[in-house]
Amino acid sequence: MTHTLPHKVTILIDEREHQPLEFSPSLRWWSPGRQCHFLRLCTQVQRIRTGDYALKGYEKITLCERKGAWTEICSNLFTADRPRFIAAFDRLAVETKHPILLLDLPVRTRGNKYARNPEQLLDGIFYEATKRGISVLVVPPSTQRYRAGEWLFRLMWQYIYNDVLAYKPVHTEAS
Repeated sequence: MTHTLPHKVTILIDEREHQPLEFSPSLRWWSPGRQCHFLRLCTQVQRIRTGDYALKGYEKITLCERKGAWTEICSNLFTADRPRFIAAFDRLAVETKHPILLLDLPVRTRGNKYARNPEQLLDGIFYEATKRGISVLVVPPSTQRYRAGEWLFRLMWQYIYNDVLAYKPVHTEAS
C-alpha cells in the first residue's frame, strides 16, 4: 500500500531542551527512487513524555533522545542519576520502533575538564544504547545546531518513509 507523502511535517521538541537543535523551514528530500520532494518543516515545543525530539503523528515509529554534554553523560552513567537514565533508555526502546540516541558532543579522544576518560563514557553510552536496539547518531557539536537538526530529521524521516510511506512489494514463493 502506498501512502501520500505529506508536504508539511511538524517536528516536536521537548520543552525541557535548553538549546534545541535548529531546523530549516523547508528541506529537499530525495526518495530512494531519486525523486526530489520539498518538505515544509515547522517546530512545536511541548512536553514529550519520552525523548527530546519526535515527528508529530509518527511517535510510534521513531523518537530521539539527545545528549549534548560530557557532564550529562558522566552524570547519567556514574552517579545516583543512573537509574533514571536507564529507565529513560528502556522507555525509549519500548515506546518506539526505531529509537535514536543523538550525540552532539565535541569529539575528543583525550581527557578534558568534563571527562577524564571520554572513551569510557562513549563505551558506556554505546553499550547501554546498543543492548536496547537504539541507533546512535553522532553529529557536529551544538555550535552547528542547524546541521545536526537536518541530519536528525533526515534519519527520522527515512525510518518513517521505510515503515509507513513507501510501497512495499509482496514477495511470493515460486510454486
